[in-house]
Amino acid sequence: MERPVTSTADDDVSPSKQPWWKKAWRYVRRLQEDMGNDNLTLVAAGVAFYWMLALFPAIIAMVTVYALFADAGQAREQLSPILGALPAEARDLIATQLDKTVEAGDGGLTFGLLASLLATLWATSGGMQALMTGLNIIWGEQETRNYVKLRGISLLLTVGALIAAAVAIALVAAFPVALDWLGLDPVAAAGAQGARWLILVLLIGTGLSVMYRFGPAPHSARWHWVTPGNVTAVGLWLLASLGFSLYVSSFGSYNKTYGALAAVVVLLMWLYLSAIVILLGAEIDAIREKTVLTKEGRVTELRTSKEGVERNMSTVTESVDVAVPVRTAYNQWTQFEEFPQFMDGVEEIRQVSPELTHWKVKIAGVEREFDARITEQHPDERVAWTSVDGPTHAGVVTFHRLDESHTRVTVQMDLEPEGLAETVGDKAGFVDRKVKGDVKRFKEFIESRGNETGAWRGDVERPHP
Repeated sequence: MERPVTSTADDDVSPSKQPWWKKAWRYVRRLQEDMGNDNLTLVAAGVAFYWMLALFPAIIAMVTVYALFADAGQAREQLSPILGALPAEARDLIATQLDKTVEAGDGGLTFGLLASLLATLWATSGGMQALMTGLNIIWGEQETRNYVKLRGISLLLTVGALIAAAVAIALVAAFPVALDWLGLDPVAAAGAQGARWLILVLLIGTGLSVMYRFGPAPHSARWHWVTPGNVTAVGLWLLASLGFSLYVSSFGSYNKTYGALAAVVVLLMWLYLSAIVILLGAEIDAIREKTVLTKEGRVTELRTSKEGVERNMSTVTESVDVAVPVRTAYNQWTQFEEFPQFMDGVEEIRQVSPELTHWKVKIAGVEREFDARITEQHPDERVAWTSVDGPTHAGVVTFHRLDESHTRVTVQMDLEPEGLAETVGDKAGFVDRKVKGDVKRFKEFIESRGNETGAWRGDVERPHP
C-alpha cells in the first residue's frame, strides 16, 4: 500500500506560511519537552546550591578586584542600584557581607593580597563549574576536557564575570559624575541615564553569550553576539528578579516560616530562579542549533553525546545539503516504500496505513522485521518514526530551507543492537558508516531525479501522555 498522495494546492501550508500562533505553540511544546527530558529545574537547583556556596567568596573577590582600581569603601553605595531588583532580605544579606568584607580589608585591599585573591577565585569558580555542568546537560554533551583545562576555563569565566561586575559598579558610579560635569539639559540627562542601563543589559547579554559558547564541552554551536536564548534570559531574569522581589515584600511569608534563616532562603530562591532562567536561555539556543549548519555540499558527521544514557542505544546524526527545494526533499522522505533505494540494510518497507509501516532490515548481517509508526510529521519541517515491536529502531529527519533550490537535510537514527553480531558491528562503527552512506545516497537519488516519487503532506502531531 502506498501512502496517499495529498493535494498540493493552497491548503497545503508550508512552515513559512503557517500562522504565527501555530508555529509558536509547536515551539513551546518542543521547549517544554526538552526541559523535561533534561530535568532543567532539578539541574537549576543543583547549580543554585553551588552558587550559594560560591557567593560569599565571590563578594570578597569582587571587592578585592574593585579595590585595585577604586575606593573599596564606596562599593556598597555604588552596588545599591544594581541590587535594587533583589528581594529586601537577599539584598540586606549581601550588603551586610559586603560591608564586613570592606571593613576587614582595612585599606589592605591591594596587589599584596594576590595569593588570597587566587584562593578566593578558586573557591568562587566552583559555582561557575556547576553552571558549566548544567550547560553540558542542556546541550547533551559529555565532558571531554581534562581537569586542568576545565578548571582553567572556569577560572577564566569567573574572572571575566567579576571584572564585568566591577565595571558595572563603576559604570553606575561614574555616570552621575559625568552628567554633572557635562551639564546636560534634563532631556539629554534622562537619555544618558537610560543609556547607562542599556549598557548594563548589553554587558549581561554578552556575558551570557560567552558562557553559552565556552561553558559547555566543545560542541557544534557557532558564536553569536545576540541569540534568542541570551535575549530571553536577560529579559526573563530582570522580570523574574523584580517579580520575586515584589512577591516577597507583598505576599511572601518567609520570615514567619523560616525565622532567622529567611534571608538565606530568599537568597537561595533568587539564585534558583536565576539558574532556571539562564539554563532556559541555553535550552532555547540548543534547540536553535539542533540542526547544525554545515559547509555547503559537505556531509558532516555530528555525533550525539547522549548515546546510551538510558539504554544501550547507538545514535548518529548526519547532515547533507541537497540541490532541490525543501518541498521536494520533504515529499520524498514521506515515501517510505522508496527507502530501500538509498538506505543500506533496509530490504523492504510496506506501507500498512498512512501512519504505520512494516520494515524488513538486515543489521550487521542479521535480518529483522518490525512495525514502525509515524510519531510526528509536519510538512517541510520534519518526519519522525519509531518501531512498535521487535528491535528498537527510530529516526527523525528535519529539513532546513537554504534558498529556493537548496535544502539542508538532517537525519538522526537510533538503533539498539541485539545479540553479539549486532553489538560487534555497532562497536566497529557500522551504524556511523550506515547513516553517513544513507544521506549520501539520498543526495544522489533526489538530485539525479530532480523531483519526488510521491508525496504525503498530512500532519501528524507528536503524541503526549
